[in-house]
Amino acid sequence: MQTDANTWHLIHAPKDSAGCNAPEEVVVNLQGVMWKYDLPPFTAHTPNISKQVKYLRQSISLTGLGAPHFEASMKGLTNIFALFSRFVPADKLQACSMMGKFGEHASMDSGNRYFTAKKDNPTERNIPFSTDVDPNRILERAAGSGYIHSEHNIVRYYERVETTDNKIRYNEIPPVRFREGDLVEAQMTILLVPLLHGQYKMTSTLRSLTLIDTTYSQVSQCIVAIFTIIRLRHH
Repeated sequence: MQTDANTWHLIHAPKDSAGCNAPEEVVVNLQGVMWKYDLPPFTAHTPNISKQVKYLRQSISLTGLGAPHFEASMKGLTNIFALFSRFVPADKLQACSMMGKFGEHASMDSGNRYFTAKKDNPTERNIPFSTDVDPNRILERAAGSGYIHSEHNIVRYYERVETTDNKIRYNEIPPVRFREGDLVEAQMTILLVPLLHGQYKMTSTLRSLTLIDTTYSQVSQCIVAIFTIIRLRHH
């Protein structure tokens, strides 16, 4: 654990080649079915977007539909929440809102804001948005002089592909490829962040999203298309 401007990060400190501790932020890998998402490209012409720029984000919600590995991951996150609770007063830690339910199954939310306030990170370098994320330069114009798109705001998108020689390759893809029902793997970091009035909450920051299997989402889309055609034929 370490703190930076009252934000607690989950870290581990393996030994380097010289035998010294080399702190690294823990990256959590979680596979699940994506049942809700708000991903680029960002094309919404939102009124007064400059007033909302601080809160604009890309986000996902995953469920394991009862799969044991997902349930075990949720238990692990509960343990992390218990660990964080030892670093702030008990009455100042909000309930863990990043974990919830999808029907009767466990669910987890993760996201990443598009912007960082310059005043919070004055040494950070602004990184231009890719056209896959901001094709119409809406976000670029919304940033103004008070915000930057930093390395910490970037989410990377991949597709896992099995080659003919049974090796696994990860190819970068545009985020528009993702759909509800896709089996994905999310990489995220876990933080304890300060809020108003001395409150804290545990949250996760999405770092990357990998497309593993589109079978279920494609079947779902086909079913919707078939029923749409049938309905049109009966009118």
